[in-house]
Amino acid sequence: MTDAPCVGLSSVRQRDRSPLDDMYRNHKRDAVLFIRRRCARTGIDPEDIVQSAFERLAARQHVQSSAGIRKERNFLLMTALNILRDQVRQSRTQAYMAHHLDLVGPFETIEELTPEAVVAGRRSLEILDKALSGLPAARRQMFLDSQLEEKTIRDVAAKFNVPRTTVHDIVTAALRSCSRALNPPSDDFSRS
Repeated sequence: MTDAPCVGLSSVRQRDRSPLDDMYRNHKRDAVLFIRRRCARTGIDPEDIVQSAFERLAARQHVQSSAGIRKERNFLLMTALNILRDQVRQSRTQAYMAHHLDLVGPFETIEELTPEAVVAGRRSLEILDKALSGLPAARRQMFLDSQLEEKTIRDVAAKFNVPRTTVHDIVTAALRSCSRALNPPSDDFSRS
């Protein structure tokens, strides 16, 4: 056996910790409380939001550097708040689609679908396909990335190198186009 100096485990841990580890130890609790106050009625778990914020921060080089961030608590809180906003926005979009693009109808499960409902669903998909094929290729891809691939507006905007508002407007217009195609105005002349 050698006479190696006995170093306490806590001092080894402190030496090997990254700035992100310190940020986690110092600010996780505050971040969870901060997000919990803002997502009380959304059904979103604040722990998940904060974990996503730390994952996003871990992917950034400047957080891993020794220089770090001047106001790391504020940076963490704003990152978590942005993730919360993205998730709320995405859930609103999904709720809008579920309400306006009701393809299945009142059926709860696939087993309850009748042959008529399957035919009606296929017809709706054909109508949607036709409506989407009328869009320019880039706009159609933005819509599909946002709605089918469940990418955030920010991710789609980065992919196409356009502002987020542009992507939001394109997706909204495509949703309206699909809604109009599925629910054409009636030929009723008794409009008020």
